[in-house]
Amino acid sequence: MAQAVFECHCERTKPGDELCLIGGVGELGNWDVGKALPLNGATYPIWRSARVGLPAQHKIEFKFVLRLGHGGQDWERFGGNREVTLSNGEVTIKCAFDKKGDQSVVSGTAAAGGLGSSSASTASGQTGSASPGSPSADGGGGVGVGVSGGFPPPISAADIAAEAQKSFTNAWLGREVQFARSRSGIHRDRQQQWDVTHLSGSARQLVEGDKKAGSWRNKLGVVKEVVENLHVSPKEDNAQGDLAAHALVDVSIYLNFIQTGIVQCVEDGGHHRPNHHANLSKVVFTVLERILLDLSRRDDTQADTLRVVMRKVHPNLPAFTSEFTASVPLTRIRDIAHRNDIPHDLKQELKHTLQNKLHRCAGPEDLVATEKMLQRFHSNRHQYPGGFIQDGLLERLDKLQGTLDGRTLEMLKRFCDSKTRSDRPDANFATLLVNLKVATELRMALVRQVQEAGIPIDNEVAMLQQKRLAEIDLERAAFVLLSRIEQKANEEERWGDTLEALSWGVRHVQLNGMRRDECMAIYKELTHQPRRSLQTREEQLLLKATLERTRRLAEAYCDLVLSIYPPRVQDLGRAFGAPHHAIQVFAEADIRANVTFQVSKLSTLLLKRLRRLLEQRGFDPIVAGTTCGTLVDVSSLEPSKWPDPEGGPYVMLVRAATGDEEIGGVGDSNVHAIILGHDLPHLSHLGVRARQEGVVFVTCEDSDEVKGVAALKGKIVRVEASSQGVEVYEVDEAAMRQLFVRKYSGIIRDIDSPRHCLSKHDLQPPGSAPEVRLSDGSYVIDVEHVTKEEGGSKSAVCGMLARLSNEAVNVEDHDATFKTPKGAVIPFGTMEAVMCTTDGERQLFQKLYTALDAANLKGKELDECCQEMQDAIESLPLDTRVIAQLQDRFTSDSRLIVRSSANVEDLAGMSAAGLYDSIPNVNCHCVDKFSSAVRGVWKSLFSRRAHEAHMAVLVQELLTPSHSFVLHTVNPLSKDKEELYAEIAPGLGETLASGAVRGTPYRLVVNKRTGEVRILSFASYSYAQVPVLPRKRSFSAIGEAIEDVKDQEPDTLVKKVVIDYTQDVLVTDPSFREAFARRLGAIGSFLESKLGGPQDVEGCIVDTTIYVVQSRPQP
Repeated sequence: MAQAVFECHCERTKPGDELCLIGGVGELGNWDVGKALPLNGATYPIWRSARVGLPAQHKIEFKFVLRLGHGGQDWERFGGNREVTLSNGEVTIKCAFDKKGDQSVVSGTAAAGGLGSSSASTASGQTGSASPGSPSADGGGGVGVGVSGGFPPPISAADIAAEAQKSFTNAWLGREVQFARSRSGIHRDRQQQWDVTHLSGSARQLVEGDKKAGSWRNKLGVVKEVVENLHVSPKEDNAQGDLAAHALVDVSIYLNFIQTGIVQCVEDGGHHRPNHHANLSKVVFTVLERILLDLSRRDDTQADTLRVVMRKVHPNLPAFTSEFTASVPLTRIRDIAHRNDIPHDLKQELKHTLQNKLHRCAGPEDLVATEKMLQRFHSNRHQYPGGFIQDGLLERLDKLQGTLDGRTLEMLKRFCDSKTRSDRPDANFATLLVNLKVATELRMALVRQVQEAGIPIDNEVAMLQQKRLAEIDLERAAFVLLSRIEQKANEEERWGDTLEALSWGVRHVQLNGMRRDECMAIYKELTHQPRRSLQTREEQLLLKATLERTRRLAEAYCDLVLSIYPPRVQDLGRAFGAPHHAIQVFAEADIRANVTFQVSKLSTLLLKRLRRLLEQRGFDPIVAGTTCGTLVDVSSLEPSKWPDPEGGPYVMLVRAATGDEEIGGVGDSNVHAIILGHDLPHLSHLGVRARQEGVVFVTCEDSDEVKGVAALKGKIVRVEASSQGVEVYEVDEAAMRQLFVRKYSGIIRDIDSPRHCLSKHDLQPPGSAPEVRLSDGSYVIDVEHVTKEEGGSKSAVCGMLARLSNEAVNVEDHDATFKTPKGAVIPFGTMEAVMCTTDGERQLFQKLYTALDAANLKGKELDECCQEMQDAIESLPLDTRVIAQLQDRFTSDSRLIVRSSANVEDLAGMSAAGLYDSIPNVNCHCVDKFSSAVRGVWKSLFSRRAHEAHMAVLVQELLTPSHSFVLHTVNPLSKDKEELYAEIAPGLGETLASGAVRGTPYRLVVNKRTGEVRILSFASYSYAQVPVLPRKRSFSAIGEAIEDVKDQEPDTLVKKVVIDYTQDVLVTDPSFREAFARRLGAIGSFLESKLGGPQDVEGCIVDTTIYVVQSRPQP
């Protein structure tokens, strides 16, 4: 029996695709795709199989096939099948996808450390006839067409360790390394290009510098020149930081290109020992650590980017410990080359290929040469003395131990002991988990020591580099352990152990410097309560929210890498003439090799299991209904992405939405349903607009479900959305026609041509705006006294709410009391009055209004006219009488929110929810900023999405709530009039209203009659939005009190704060949550009865007081 590992180089995959091995024996699936052997992509673009036993001395036919994420297949397309005949023993079969001739068999599998024989034998590779049931010569599929998503099969400890260790030889893309027995056998020429066309900044500096720098030493000098003057500011998102980030991204790519041989290193004719390299490396390392120290208190995206990128630089810098910085370094290689117990030819190779080369002009090609020599030594152990092969391991460990304090040394000992046990192929779940825990704790200790060291001084910097590299290696060890644990978790359903493993994985992401505060919050959630049983639905929903947040964290890392690397890799790769595939896979290979990738896999696995427990799918209906249409796949809801209105009807799969889009035009594009590829608050502005438009609207948080829908692109699908669930499936045109005949019977006449007659706007009368009364622009109205004609429906209802708050007591024995914030209204006509202050202004605005009326609604001309109008409004002053009246109503320390109140907002059948802007956290005593906020509301009247309206401005006291809510007094999904549906989020209500923040809110259903509360979901938002308070300026620089000095207004009006749900009362106190929900039910019933019908209500809770800030008719 042969023990084989299959390797295949394949870079054409996308995330979600899976490379499989299929063949004519049972171990390879007998040509049944459903039973094919999946390969592991941890070392992408090299995919590796588990070790598989195959019959020896028998010809085995096989092929590779891609199982695509959307459900399709892509076979190797050459004629016939691959063939191999194996002998007893361990072998590795190396192939390249779709290249039949590129196939070899190497003695000894990578399980032995990735080292094979130097004399590889080539497989036959001859064209053979296709076996019965095997793929045909044109690459078509065989008889087995079953597709299973699944995860990679179990892999032994040694296999995974080999995958995680990035072999210099496997990654090498440069020229073949030569084993020289004299100096004449060394490369000195360069075959490189340096195209600086379209390059600028650090990228141009690196390419131009490399052209003059042949040796590795000189290239490190180029890196030093780019890096040594970089600085970052403690202030978030600054220009200095952007320059540093761009430079370090370029440097990390450049060093990677050097290490893989894409950028060639040659001798420069000089004689510079490795101490020169080490000293250059020391300068670069010190700069990086100084930048990390400057970033220590920052957690913005720019800081995350810098921390992530710097981790790519460190492993590609030479070491500068004492043995490398000594004037006569590398005495060890000299001692090895002069041993008397090795052959003379080997001595010459060691002397010229390594010893002399390293002393004269070291480069990364020497690492490749060293590894190839080690392959030869370990593959032919009998030819060399045992001491020659094994010498050095204990000495290396002893040197590492000498750099650690007592406590960390004990951790290192525990790690080594647990690693010995976990490295066994039969290591169980608990053994792997212990090693992962100890590895994480050891890494935390090393990171803490590096951070506490501050800016390194000369005699400490080498030790700090070794600790930094050690913690990076521990992350790689954690990657391997998490990969093995994920495979165990697929075999064994052990919730507690798997969640613990996930929590340690999140700590590693935190140690990488990515969203550190959020990682800590997630870690606390994962470890807050023992979740071994998950017996109650509430426990399951709470864990689901945490796992959704964890998966989003992993997606954020993926988004960050894809935002910073591909364009700059493209530029530098083109400049140096890098192979196309190396450019294409650069970012994806980084993502797949990062510990975040394993966190994503574990959280996705647990989410799938939770959905089964909860009997849920990834779909969530926002607007219920049943419809049909041709599926189109678009990236966003921008009007330019909408399908051709002459076709249809359409069902639109939308990959992302900000929650701020206008969808009033989808009917004109004949769109009958929207499937959004991520979650969204049901009662967000976008959800309300969809409900008003009558568009079936569902979200989907499961990427696999989204892929399944995407696979139906171009086909007619039926969407059924109800409170019981969502179904999306393919139908024919006859079924679509039958549905629309029933649905629109008596309305649509030309039913024989459904694709051109199903616009919903033909079926719905447009809403009509009420009349307005324009003021002379000189006064303000208290919100309690404003009328709809003076300030719009929103302001008028807010006034009514203020009056009703004095009447609310109890409903159905539940407390219905609430308060409203103090408010005043700048009425209709104020903006128009300011526009007419002078004849010149009057003529200008009249001209702009005329142009707006004449512009094409969907044309470029409209956008330009809107922009001109907004620019003109920006220069308008606010009447001083209006400012003075507001200052009389609000104190100097009052924080206010300036809200739109248009004549087309909050009407029955015409809510215009979220179409216009509101600006929070301003002060009317800071006249310039307050006036700018009012103008901002006025400007929002003139846009592609909002027109033909008048604008008043509602000024209210800004509340600082613990939670905000939106509720519908009639359940929008079940249509049950006795049920109130509420969504709640920590912080300000913009999180719920806009829908731009990823995550889910608390979702509750309250029976208004009985008070019964049912929780549908726990919140999973990462951040709460909170107002930024003014900075106090009551003391001078010398500490003397200063009177009458105003607080400094914040530059940022609202900030994001990481949410810790282990401290959220709605999680920690179920009795409070139920009491709060019952109060919402009582308030909803009260407002419904007083305002004459179902209501869409917005409000918040401050301490224990509930405030209602707005109510409109429920769509």
